[in-house]
This record gives sequence, structure tokens and C-alpha cells, in this order.
Amino acid sequence: RLQLRFSDDQNVVLANLLAGEAHVAMDSAIPQVPEALMQQWSSTGAGTIFSSPSQLQYMGFQLRPEMANPRAVLDPRVRKAFAHAVDKQAISDAIYGGQAVLSDTPVCPCSEWGAAMDASVTRYPYDPRAADGLLNQAGISKGPDGFYRGPDGRISPDMAITEDPDSVRQIVVMADLLRGLGLDAQQRVIPRALAQDAETRATFPALQLIGVGLGEIVLQINGSSEIPSAANHWVGFNRGAWASPEYDRLLGLFNTTLERRDRLELVRQMLRVYSEETPSFGMFFRGQAFAFISAVKGPTLVAPEANIPWNIYAWEFN
Repeated sequence: RLQLRFSDDQNVVLANLLAGEAHVAMDSAIPQVPEALMQQWSSTGAGTIFSSPSQLQYMGFQLRPEMANPRAVLDPRVRKAFAHAVDKQAISDAIYGGQAVLSDTPVCPCSEWGAAMDASVTRYPYDPRAADGLLNQAGISKGPDGFYRGPDGRISPDMAITEDPDSVRQIVVMADLLRGLGLDAQQRVIPRALAQDAETRATFPALQLIGVGLGEIVLQINGSSEIPSAANHWVGFNRGAWASPEYDRLLGLFNTTLERRDRLELVRQMLRVYSEETPSFGMFFRGQAFAFISAVKGPTLVAPEANIPWNIYAWEFN
């Protein structure tokens, strides 16, 4: 018999693992870096923990003109400036013990489409000077108070996140770092009760931290057919409403092409269009911590497009 238990309290799950009451933890049941569990199990050999890349985490911009606030986020130069202004390594050091895998593009190098990334795909590493230059080009400069201001006033973007423990801590650190550079970012947590409300998730004013699985889905969600709206009952994962005819054309070819080499080149071209327009920017390729006690035999790492328990029928418990 298999007994499945569900809990939104990671501390409860960790306590059950340490006490031997639970045998396997998966699907974000424990923190990405479960330090207490790692320390105890490394000294006792009571279990194994590995991290499996499972999710792209990215900051999406609101590109609907009637919703965007500040309207400056509609300018690609401002979006690129934000991408340059985020110190992802500092966030990783503060929240994930420096172990997070930084994301420069939507496609994970470890995925089946990782080979599509080359020097032609623009990346936006942490570079405050580059961010300042792009903001200045867009007519935004620092005021006497040290914060950036545009024609409509201080740049104070709302950054939304759903109620996930790691992500909440992450958005707090990120907002502090941005304010230190002069971008008056405001963090906002979407209550758990509204996290599954499609309209709420699509009508954010400026920025939203979003997670999506790895593989082809990261390409599909940027198509204009995925834009949620009142007309389609807010169905779709392109929550920021980015619409690019060229990207749509390439995506259509990708979805109707069979030759892998040709598909790989189409992915490369889509990434170029995406990086130039910057409708969002990557944060991390989050690893899903998977833990199991030593009595369980069978779990192994798999490709990010797959699922670790795919062969659970072959696992053994001694």
C-alpha cells in the first residue's frame, strides 16, 4: 500500500522525514535547500536528497496598455533595465545557500532544447550601469531622493508573488536590492485563496513572479494564443499579454516541423525574438528537492521533461 499525505507546511514534512514517519518527499513538499535534513542525513546516512530541475521561474511584465502601471514597463528598454538590475546571485546566496541555478533564457541548458542557445541569444546579466543607461535612454533618471523618476513620477512597480514560502522570501530580498539601486519596487503576496484565480493572476499591474514547467511549454506559453482575457474566461498562460507576430510565425513552424535539426534552429530564432523584446526575464531554474530514506531503493534523477516517480512500480522498500 502507498499512503499519500499532503501538507502546505514544509516544517511538518521535514519533521516527519526526520522522525521516520514519512519515507519520500517530493513536489515542493520540502524547501529547495533543506539544510537541516541535509546535515542530519549526511552524518547518519539515513537518507538521500537530490535536486531535480523542474521549473523555470521568471518575472513577467504586464504589457496590456490599459493595465500597465507604471506605463514605463511597456518600453522594452525599461524591461531590459530591470533584467540587468536584478542581482540573481545575491538572491540565491540569501535564500538558497548559493545553490540556485540562474536563468538567462527560458530554455534550460539541461533540457532537450538547451543546444539552441548560442551567442546570438541576448542575455541580461546583473549590470547596474547598463540598467542605468537603458533607463536614461527611456527618459528615466534618478531624482534628488536617489530614486528613478520618469514623466509620470517615481518608478514604483508592484511585484506580485503567490503564497509560496521560498518565493515570498525571494521577492522580499529582490525588492530590497532593487530599492538599493533606486527602483522603488513594492512586493505584494497574492493570497493562497486567489492563487488559482486566472483573472487575478493575469491582471497584475507591473511584474509577477511566475513558475512554469521545463521543456516545450516554455516556448508555447509565449504565443499570442495563450493570452488570457475576459473574452476567453482568462484561460491561457501568457499572463503579461505579449504579442509578437514574428514569434507566433516561428512557433507555428516549430509546431508543424518534424526534423529535429530544423526545430532546434526555430527554437534558437524564437529565443532571439524573445530576448530582443524581453516580455519577461528569467530568475532561476528551480530544482525540486527530492528526499527519500535509505530503506527506499529506486528513485533516480531524470530529464527535466520527465517525472521522477515514473517508475514507482519498480521501487523497493526494505
